[in-house]
Amino acid sequence: MKDFLSQVRYRKSGEYCVVRFIGSLDTAYREPLIMFFADRLKEGSRYFIIDLAKTDYMSSTIWGALITVAKRVREGGGDIYLCGIHGQVGTVFKILQLNRIIKTYPDVYKAVEDLGIVGLDIE
Repeated sequence: MKDFLSQVRYRKSGEYCVVRFIGSLDTAYREPLIMFFADRLKEGSRYFIIDLAKTDYMSSTIWGALITVAKRVREGGGDIYLCGIHGQVGTVFKILQLNRIIKTYPDVYKAVEDLGIVGLDIE
């Protein structure tokens, strides 16, 4: 989990949490990623804005893990949103047609604005 945490940054405010992935996320990060979100859910977060602007690679296993996370979050009455999708990450997102199940935004600022979130430090 420690190695995974070196590639993630997050800020929370109430039920909202902005999560930033940095670098490459390969198959080895599947379980730590799921545990990370489970921990945030236990802390009271229900809505997750996941920023992929600084993510250059995500394995198909990680995409599967995010779908698992989305399901668990939605079961708890929340949701996840992706933003900053680009490059290889964006190509795979489109191929998998994940836009059918996960709402996207061009960046964190637009997500926060559209969701009407106030008081969330997104820097």
